[in-house]
Amino acid sequence: MKYIIISILILINIVSCKSEKSKNMIEEYKAEVIEIERSFARLAKEKGIKTAFLTYASDDAVLLRGEKIIEGKDAISDYFDDQTISEINLEWEPDFVSVSSSGDLAYT
Repeated sequence: MKYIIISILILINIVSCKSEKSKNMIEEYKAEVIEIERSFARLAKEKGIKTAFLTYASDDAVLLRGEKIIEGKDAISDYFDDQTISEINLEWEPDFVSVSSSGDLAYT
């Protein structure tokens, strides 16, 4: 019985350490996402919205504009070529960030 109790206590300790490590990783992911958002905003301000989107978008990125879905980096580039947004400044700061426990999904 004594060994069972010791084993349970060790298991609880391992799980709690893993949970704490997981919380630390989530906080690191959140900080990384916020910094990427800030970098995107700085680039949009300095070089323009099109440059910022094309710098940070993946090749299979999707934008929703109105009721139109724009699929892929090339289509996004074409979309911005057709827009007259040179006078528009895009500025923001993320208010919050949420990251999944696995760290593979985040939103701001």
